[in-house]
This record gives sequence, C-alpha cells and structure tokens, in this order.
Amino acid sequence: MKRLYCLSTGEGISYEAIGELSLGLTAGQLAVLQCDRYQEVARIQKVCPTEPFDDPASVEEQFHQRNKGRHIAGQHLPYILRVATDADLAKVKENSRRLDEVHQRTVERIQAHHLSMKLIHEHYTLDRRMLIFQFTSEGRVDFRELIRDLSTLFHCRVELRQVGVRDETSIIGGLGCCGRPFCCSTFLHSIVSVNVKTAKQQGLSLNPQNISGCCGRLKCCLQFEADYYHAPPPNRKPGHPRPDYPENDTDSAPPSAAPPRARKDQRPATPAKSFRSEPAPAQKRPNASPPSAS
Repeated sequence: MKRLYCLSTGEGISYEAIGELSLGLTAGQLAVLQCDRYQEVARIQKVCPTEPFDDPASVEEQFHQRNKGRHIAGQHLPYILRVATDADLAKVKENSRRLDEVHQRTVERIQAHHLSMKLIHEHYTLDRRMLIFQFTSEGRVDFRELIRDLSTLFHCRVELRQVGVRDETSIIGGLGCCGRPFCCSTFLHSIVSVNVKTAKQQGLSLNPQNISGCCGRLKCCLQFEADYYHAPPPNRKPGHPRPDYPENDTDSAPPSAAPPRARKDQRPATPAKSFRSEPAPAQKRPNASPPSAS
C-alpha cells in the first residue's frame, strides 16, 4: 500500500511524492526522493488526507488535473526511496558549501548578459544533476542564452524559476511587526490568498501600513481568523445581530439583558395635555419722590 506525502526543501521548493506505508514515514523526517532525472532530499511536511492506494496511476491523473498548467505534461510524481541516512546528509552539506561560489559566478553571468533579474536562491539536488535558481523580476525575462551559459559552466542541468515578492519573502525570511519570524517562512506550507475584504470583515483599519507585510502585500495572518467572522456563533442566527428571546419573557433572558420594551402599538394611550399661557399681571411702578427744595 502507498500514500501521498507533502515535502519541502525549506527554500520554496515543494513536492508531492508517493511513499510506501512500510517505510513508516512521519512529519518532520528527511527523505530521499527519486524524481524523473535526479534525486532530492526533502523534509516531510504532512501526510496528505487521502486514503492509501495500490495504483499510483489514478493519483497521478488527479494530481495533473489539480495542477494543470503549473507542471510539465507527462511528468511523474516523485517516489520516496528511503529515509535520509548520514551519508545523504553529508552530501547535502557538501552541496551547500559549493553554493557560495555558484551564486557569485551566476551573478557575474547575469550582468554579462545585461538581464534585469535579481537572483534570490540557488539549490543543488542530492546527486548534483540539476541546479535550480529562483529569481525575481518586474517583467518577463528571456534567459535562454543564460541557461546555455550556466549549463556549460556548471556541467549539469539548469532550471530557472521566476517567483513573486511573497515567495521572495518566504525564501529569505525575517521578522514581522509582531516580533516573530514570518509565518510564510516558518509554518505555512503554501501562501494563501488575502484580499481587502478580509480586513473589512474584521473591522480593521485599512491603512496600508497596518495591514501590509514586509513584502508589500496584505499580511497572511489576516486569514487566520477569517473563518470566525464568516460563520456566526452557535447562539446566533444568521442575519440577527444578537440572540432573540420570547417577547415579554424575562425568565429566558440572561440576567445582564435589559427587560423587553413594549412596542409602540402596545403602549397605553395617555390623554393629551393642553397648556394655555395667560398674560402676567402688570406691576405698578413706585412713584418717584419729588425733588427736595434747596
């Protein structure tokens, strides 16, 4: 029996791979993957919520339908060979030591080809048969000549991937305004979509400085409590601002609730009072005393 697992290298490169149940794989373990043309070491993020299966062909068909346009047609799902050993981890460290020189020489070739692209990250596969570069750019970049140049320079297959600003922040990492590491670079397996409507529903200020992250986009944490605002509390009916109580029934209402008010048509009629203003009585002015004779 087999199962589907989600794995990641930790630098924005993720996989969905098939593994045998007999391997006893759990989240957090490092495993060796067999891809179409190379081998890779990745960490298991989670076990996909699917039932165990025997035929991987149907699972691959569902995977291609779900990721249509984002993966090469005919590309098979990676297969988990084994749990990473000490020899595999030693190769990973050796590959990491070579990346400093790779980065410097690649930047020189980018400048030589006069390309407007920013190199973010480079990654060697386990067997060093493929070198993966991730970069950002404001527009489309024609890097066909650069790929040929890098393939000749490093004697391996080269793959260039253009990523967005949110992916760049996830790869580089940093500290948010809360003082903790970025959510996208620590525990979020994928970047969720956030819009301004999410902030409005939570009654937050729409000041871009308050709701935007270091990447310039809306913060991922705005989505954490969005479901609470979409679904009403258990004691609240949809469309009602507060719970309804039977009319004129104060026993069922909580002690803190105010007694129900009588409606306008149920209030007792009070006789209209008429007021009449009468003129005030005239006041007599005292007689002025006659002037004294000198």
